[in-house]
Parts: sequence; structure tokens; C-alpha cells
Amino acid sequence: RAGQWLDNDDSQPRMDLLTALLHEIGHTLGLDHHPDPASLMAETLAPNTRKFADDLDSLFATEQDWLSAPAP
Repeated sequence: RAGQWLDNDDSQPRMDLLTALLHEIGHTLGLDHHPDPASLMAETLAPNTRKFADDLDSLFATEQDWLSAPAP
């Protein structure tokens, strides 16, 4: 049909904007990529994947050096 948008096509893979933004904020805070593919800071993100608070908790648990205060 003319004038009809096809914006609800679920057949196309989508990237989660929230997860991508959280990942990039991690880089802004100085975090590097993590080798665990389930980590928020993994080098790649699978389409249709969203990472939540549990992922953030595991991120901070694996980044103890980042969280610890520098030696005086």
C-alpha cells in the first residue's frame, strides 16, 4: 500500500540501543573489551540481545582493578 510504513518487520535482526550505549559508556569510563561473550563489554553484540542489571553486576565483578582505588 502506498504510504504504509513497514517499521514492525520482526524478520530483520535488530541491535539494542540501550545495550550499545551502556557498552560505549563503559569505554568512556576506561573499560576495555572483555573476552567473555556474555559480558556487556564483549567485543561484539549478537542481534536481538539486551543486557540488564545482572550483566552490569557481572561487569563490575570482573573489573575489580577498575573499581579499586589507585595506590597513593
